[in-house]
Amino acid sequence: MQSSEPPESSLILGRYRVVHHLAQGGMGKVLLGRLEGVDGFKRPVVLKIMRPEMRVSEEGNRLFRREAQILSRMQHPSIPNILDFGVEDGAYVMALEYVHGYPVSRWLDYRHSIGKQVPLGICLFIVRRVLDALQYAHEFLNDDGTVGEIVHRDVAADNVLLDRTGYVYLLDFGIASMNGRTGRVSSASGVFRGKLGYAAPETLRGEAASPRADQYSAAILLLELLTLETPFQSDVIGETVQRMAHEPPPRPSQFRNDIPEGFEEVLMRALEKDPGERFASVREFSRELRRFQSDDDDELAEELKRIVERDFDLLPATVNVEPLQVREEALAKEFRGAMRSVSSIPDALLPGRRSNNTALWGALVLLIFALTVAMGFLMRDRTEQVVVVGGSAKEREPEREAQSKSDVEPEPPRSPEEALTRSIHAQGTALEACFMAHLELAEKNPEAMLHFKVPARARKANVEVQPKTIAASPLGACLQRAAEQIDFPEPERALSFRIPVRARFARAAD
Repeated sequence: MQSSEPPESSLILGRYRVVHHLAQGGMGKVLLGRLEGVDGFKRPVVLKIMRPEMRVSEEGNRLFRREAQILSRMQHPSIPNILDFGVEDGAYVMALEYVHGYPVSRWLDYRHSIGKQVPLGICLFIVRRVLDALQYAHEFLNDDGTVGEIVHRDVAADNVLLDRTGYVYLLDFGIASMNGRTGRVSSASGVFRGKLGYAAPETLRGEAASPRADQYSAAILLLELLTLETPFQSDVIGETVQRMAHEPPPRPSQFRNDIPEGFEEVLMRALEKDPGERFASVREFSRELRRFQSDDDDELAEELKRIVERDFDLLPATVNVEPLQVREEALAKEFRGAMRSVSSIPDALLPGRRSNNTALWGALVLLIFALTVAMGFLMRDRTEQVVVVGGSAKEREPEREAQSKSDVEPEPPRSPEEALTRSIHAQGTALEACFMAHLELAEKNPEAMLHFKVPARARKANVEVQPKTIAASPLGACLQRAAEQIDFPEPERALSFRIPVRARFARAAD
């Protein structure tokens, strides 16, 4: 990459084709790419590439590496997955799951321009989805069982995405901090990082961000959703800082007349200047917000889907952003010199081609792919060197000699996590069959979470399917039965872990 931006159709890391420019981020360019594999396999991805001026910065390189490390350990349906991490012409490159939608900030710009408030229940639903992702990060467990406490530090409307189905995603862990065996890993002490207007007051004073700082930022996001205004903002940075540090936040009742009794007290507590006065956790904050939701989450999810499907069609012309159709056309464009047989997915995990027009095989490659990532980091010791190659976790090791015989016995697992991974892979066909047997349900509900609880020295796990809309369906029952048939290698201690299952549907190759 000698030029400032890779040209359209160029290949990054030998397998990701650049198809469109998306944005310019703080640390790098954000491009729309396409993973191309054998037999016409294609998958949209986001490529994040370090800016030239950041490549010579030790701090910039460290932040980029740390974001990849943090994302590789997390598996949550509202946090886009990292798929690959490598180096191209001296610059770090991150391949991430693509979300087909817009940031909440652009959606709020549209709602503000047409003078239409966001329904109260939808505001609560969106923020509670963000709080759920933050709770997962704050309570993240290190390999030794200690709490990793990943603090996002940059929760803002720009970093919350809505896809066309109304699903909520929290992204950009570029300045996140986390606890490890050697203490908290963060940016330079006393250096403010984040977005003015959303940052907790204590971080402006140079204090370390805690989970309660993320709580404050999420509360600002809720206030913005309710009022269509970002509080404390001024054209002068110094004035913004003064307002954040000393002025009370505006109350939603000043902007709308549907605020229920007691709600503002809950919101104002999360917005206290003193972090010690806020809720003890984002879990507690979310629980308090739930009291003011008149509809359940499933009904609100359907309502949000209807709203964004309508708004996203009208949004581009109103707030001057490109239509999503532009990205769809870029992803569908054919280029000369297509890849011949390069894929970051191991051949052993690629099922055979199917004759039906709905290519579920692509979705289920991602299912097994996610299992490898999730299990690969379940029990690793932090002293081991880990890299992410094509979405799978590996230890760096010398190349092994090729076996001289093709009919040798399978190599025994070299670690407990590898044994767990193999156990789950062995049941992959049964999980795939659930999607095939309930295709209509799978297309309407393409995402689920399998929560495994394996007792010590047990071979079977208790499995919970989430969310409850899928758990109560024939698809959920099938997934639960298949997952409960997995034979685990009798772990010495009880294990609890979650694995996301995401179906991706695409037209089959001719």
